[in-house]
Amino acid sequence: MEPIKAGIVGLGRLGKVHAANVQNYIKDLELVAACSVVPEELEFAKASLGINEGYESFEKMIDEAEIDAVIIVSPSSLHTKQIEYAFLAGKHVFCEKPLGVSLPEIEQVKKVIEARHNQVFMLGFMRRFDESYRYAKEMVANGEIGEVTLVRCYGIDPSSGLESFVKFAKNSSSGGLFIDMAIHDIDLVRWFTGEEVKQVWAIGNNFAYPELAEYGDTETGAALMKLKNEAMAILVSGRNANHGYHVETEIMGTKGMLRVAQEPEKKSCDNF
Repeated sequence: MEPIKAGIVGLGRLGKVHAANVQNYIKDLELVAACSVVPEELEFAKASLGINEGYESFEKMIDEAEIDAVIIVSPSSLHTKQIEYAFLAGKHVFCEKPLGVSLPEIEQVKKVIEARHNQVFMLGFMRRFDESYRYAKEMVANGEIGEVTLVRCYGIDPSSGLESFVKFAKNSSSGGLFIDMAIHDIDLVRWFTGEEVKQVWAIGNNFAYPELAEYGDTETGAALMKLKNEAMAILVSGRNANHGYHVETEIMGTKGMLRVAQEPEKKSCDNF
């Protein structure tokens, strides 16, 4: 079987991770083209990835490069337009989350994707493929904890990266804390419950870096969600965890509770 030939757009921090994963772990996928408006990223593609076909224009890469698929790791505000262009050109698409930052644009690209049954589209919600989350999903589906009544999620990055988040918020259109980070937890709530969201209440603050407010973003946020079947979800998302990377999900049901967690890097002290 000939390897699938793919192009990649965006070779920033996360784009480099995806490119390395393709080269090191996916033998049936070959990166042959790269696109970026940043010259250093195209130089990286050539020097470190061996990609000689570099493009500044996404449309030109789709039109001219001999590729079957494209990996989209560009700023979130560009996702819907790039997905639509690639899909209409007959390419398979893997796109980093989120799908987009504008609801009308998301509805439009959804129609394009659903109309083309012979092409593959995937959004990068990696927790669905984590062994612990898959096991928890299986237990929920088998009724081990009864009917799900509440899902509680923590998703907080270490404070050591906060300065880079400020730079990211200033120089990109990420959609902000909830769309850029809490989107993983929102996806988990929908995945575990099989329900859509009915109502949302949300708040946020900026203590360590008040300038985030200048870009319409927040450092720490919390949301209370009511689902269509009256179940609830509580989300806490942030970028200022001094105790280390903190990802945790609790699923409460009528017969029991499940917890999936990434332990913080630093030790903590519980005082009851």
